[in-house]
Amino acid sequence: MTPPLKKPNFEYQFYANIRDELFALKSFIRFHWFMSLMFLLGVLVFLYEVRPFPPSVVTIATGQPDSTYDSVGRMYQAYFQNNGIELKLVPTNGSVDNNRLISEQKVDAAFSQSGVPIPKPDQVMSLGSIEFEPLWFFYRGAHLDADDLPEFLAQKRVSVGAEGSGTKYMVLDLLNEHKIHIDNPGNQHVMTTIDSADALRAGRIDGLFILADMASKQLWTLLEDPTLRIMSFKSAQAISSKLGYTDPVVFPRGAVSLNPVRPANDIDLVATNTRIIVDKDMHPAIQYLFMMAGAYFYRNTDVYFKRPGGFPAFLDNDTEKSDVAIKYLRSSTSILERTFPFWIASFLDRAWLLVAALFAIAYPLMKMVPRYRNFHFNAAMNDRYIEMRRIEAMLDQCHSESDLLALEAAFDSLEEQVKGMWVPTNANERYYLMLNGLRLLRDRLDRNEKIWS
Repeated sequence: MTPPLKKPNFEYQFYANIRDELFALKSFIRFHWFMSLMFLLGVLVFLYEVRPFPPSVVTIATGQPDSTYDSVGRMYQAYFQNNGIELKLVPTNGSVDNNRLISEQKVDAAFSQSGVPIPKPDQVMSLGSIEFEPLWFFYRGAHLDADDLPEFLAQKRVSVGAEGSGTKYMVLDLLNEHKIHIDNPGNQHVMTTIDSADALRAGRIDGLFILADMASKQLWTLLEDPTLRIMSFKSAQAISSKLGYTDPVVFPRGAVSLNPVRPANDIDLVATNTRIIVDKDMHPAIQYLFMMAGAYFYRNTDVYFKRPGGFPAFLDNDTEKSDVAIKYLRSSTSILERTFPFWIASFLDRAWLLVAALFAIAYPLMKMVPRYRNFHFNAAMNDRYIEMRRIEAMLDQCHSESDLLALEAAFDSLEEQVKGMWVPTNANERYYLMLNGLRLLRDRLDRNEKIWS
């Protein structure tokens, strides 16, 4: 009767293989330290160049409280948090301050208004624009036509935005382009948007400029005030042709309210665009996450001022473009984004060719693993076989009892070495062949001993 099959001891074999692997690695490092050191240096250089792991904290310069940049920054902050990255918002007065901070490398990224110069452009790069940002003019009193604006500004008290803000920069650019000269400079008030809105309602000023998109809570506060009027820039097309960093946009009739209809008519506006600029050393995975966030919010938020092709997009050429952003906009990455965490998707998107090359190298190396594990054992076996052959050769030339005693002492030492050898689990057959060879050699020694005794 055939005996039942016995289940192999898989657990023992598993742990034995792990012990073999660790011992083989230890032996390889010990006897081939130079190759191990070169391999370690190669891995370190690879990790330094590729930088697969992004930082956990990133800072971005935003804007005034409840401004466009502040509101968009909070949306980005939540998106980053969902991806395991802390995005710290740094409040400022606006785009001019933002450009200064990132040029001084005091922040990692910044919302920047197109057209506002960057103090040190060689230290930053652009991830592209994420939205249009129109310039609005709110005022009190009788209807004001755009042609009446120069006279209004010359005689009335108007807030031109805060110091360091993009609003002030664009307003002064606009006044200069229109050759508007304000007789009384005291009529220009440099104020934050919150202070400007309070002053307009209290009658301390007659109008205010604000650069904002629909994400700005400050803008909505002004839009929902029925006592305020919005001026329509009828020459928006012409203004945009003269101010190259702007585009004409239309705020549609009924955008604020359909009942009652407010505004009652379409309003022509001149818009710059908001772009994200980052430090040149920013981790590629963080750049990739910014691009993902920009695409996500354009798809999932109400967009009043659209453009063909959508956002993010490169609308300016005055700042170096990020290679990560260029590749993101040119290729479809949705599968990677849906399948992997953002930092892995970024790594695969920018380093897939390198990964393929590494696999082409690693695959044949993996096939060498069994030989690598047996390297130390094979080297030790060769040493023992050489010693066996030496004893056997000297045995043929043995001419005295003292010679025989020396050979027996050498054999005993060899036998101890063989019994103390580390034997990989897949080398048992060769090990027992060596033991068989030792027994045969012992038999020869015993026969010679009888002859000399």
